[in-house]
Amino acid sequence: MELIKVKEAAALLGISASTLYTWRWKYPERLSCYVYGDKEARGYHYDKAEVLAYIAGSKTKDGAA
Repeated sequence: MELIKVKEAAALLGISASTLYTWRWKYPERLSCYVYGDKEARGYHYDKAEVLAYIAGSKTKDGAA
């Protein structure tokens, strides 16, 4: 498993990091994340394979996202 930071995951998805933070808060079922550290030094990471699978699953039959 390769964990990536929020900015890298957002770049792969073609969205901003703030949008990804919003997804985590409002739509936690979209992508799971891993949380490290305590409240003051919390870090969020995503499984790169899961992000890529989400992208692949988001395509329509004509190939458009």
